Formats: sequence, C-alpha cells, structure tokens
Amino acid sequence: MVLFAAVGAAVWTLALTMDMVVLPLALGAKISRAVFLIEILAAATSTVIFLYLRYSSQRRPVKAEAGLWFMLVNAAAISLHNTWALSPTERLGGLSWVVFLILVSSMIVPSTPRRILAASLVSASLEPLGVWIAHLRGIPVPSPFGTLVLCMPNYAAAVVAPLPAHVFQRLGRRVREARELGSYQLIELLGSGGTSQPATWRDPPNPEHRT
Repeated sequence: MVLFAAVGAAVWTLALTMDMVVLPLALGAKISRAVFLIEILAAATSTVIFLYLRYSSQRRPVKAEAGLWFMLVNAAAISLHNTWALSPTERLGGLSWVVFLILVSSMIVPSTPRRILAASLVSASLEPLGVWIAHLRGIPVPSPFGTLVLCMPNYAAAVVAPLPAHVFQRLGRRVREARELGSYQLIELLGSGGTSQPATWRDPPNPEHRT
C-alpha cells in the first residue's frame, strides 16, 4: 500500500506538471483552473496518505481502511476531472482511469472481497454521479442510458474486483501459515510401519547462542 500511494502521488504530480508546463509550452494549450485545482488536491491527498501509511504506527486493519479511502479519493478526483473540469461529452467514451484504479486497488489493498466490492461499486458510480451534477449545471451531457453504457467498464471492473482480492487474501493466509510452520524443525520421527506417532519438533537454533 505504501508503494501504491507513492505511485499515486507521483502520477498526479506528473499530470500536474504536464498540464501546467509541458502542454502550454509544446502545444500552446490552455488548461482550466479547475483541472489544476483537482490535480493539486489529488497529489497532496495522495502524499498525505503515503506519509500516513509509511510512518504511522497504526495496526494493519486501520491502514487497510486508509487504502480503501485512498481508492475512493482518487476515483472522486478522476470523476471530477472528467465531468466537472472538462466536458463529459469529451472525456467519457474511452476507458476511464477509474477502471485501472479499481483493478489495481483490488490486488493491493489488504481488505476483504466484500469491502473491496462495496468500495469498487462506489468508485464506479462517481462518474455517472458527476454526469448528473453536470446536467444540473446546464452542461450538455449524454442521456442516462448513454451514460450507463459509457461507464459500463467501470462497473465491469467493480464486479471483477473481488476475485483478485479473494485470491491474494488466500495467498497471504498461506504465506502466514508457511512462516509459522517454518519456525520449527523436524528432528525425529517416532514410529514406523503400522504404528503412527507424532513427530518431535523444536525451535531452530539461535545463532547468537553459539560459541
């Protein structure tokens, strides 16, 4: 999660640099202030979450909650970028970054599949919500059915998201079991043939106690 938050902060910072420096100099493009504001807030929020995950002494479940909030905050920033700062008719239609955010979060955020599904569905719904708000603002937007079709990849990713979460959760459980078993060594197997007796185990020797 720490690396994921760091990558998120770096991506938003790169987008801000592109829109503030590179595009105006290279193409003479004029970027709206709303885009700058959204990118600055998203980069700052990602940086704060990275610092929290990196240096906080909170327990693992609490940091898992922060991972889910990180996904929701980034989904909100992407949705605002696509439906508020820019025209929804221009930004919607391609594969949204919300899709990648949902899929990557489902593989990285250490949470249960049910919670991943709930957070993914909320993330997928933020762009349609942004389209509806743009409609209330009097901006031309696709029809409700057209919006649903354009945002269908978001919901497809949200439905699939619990699967990698379940797989990685099982892998993590097996790794923990293997670590617990690896702290013992088999030194003698008692019994053979028709009799079955338990093996004798002991803790591995401590190198510091050797002379």
